[in-house]
Amino acid sequence: MRLMITVSDARTGSSGNVLIDADESEPLAAIVPRLASAVAVDPRAGASSLLVDGRIVPMSEPLSTAGMREGSSVVIGTRDALTAWETTPEDALVQLRVVSGDGAGTTLHAWRGITTIGSSADAALRIDDRSRLAARELAVDVAGADS
Repeated sequence: MRLMITVSDARTGSSGNVLIDADESEPLAAIVPRLASAVAVDPRAGASSLLVDGRIVPMSEPLSTAGMREGSSVVIGTRDALTAWETTPEDALVQLRVVSGDGAGTTLHAWRGITTIGSSADAALRIDDRSRLAARELAVDVAGADS
């Protein structure tokens, strides 16, 4: 798995871009030292939790299911410091609503970065309608108002 992501320090707000090149079965904890060094955080002192695109993700979570994708925003810090960065679906920059087909009524939420939409488990936003939707049907690049 090879991804370019943006890492921020929850305490200071400093950020940097990091190229992650790791096996998708690796737990997030294995890449924390690389993430922490991008924003000058001591991983032993203040990197006890990670927020991936607005959602707190357990450090034991493998990269493959942590929701990290190209362009993701990752915040590193203590659990308490991350609460200010945490988002809910209502905070999403884009809401995509499925209006017909098998997934009708589904609302998908996208934050900053490139979001893939499709019927496969690899898609960041999955719609279970393989008869009419390709494994990776669409990629949406979401930029915030301050980008």
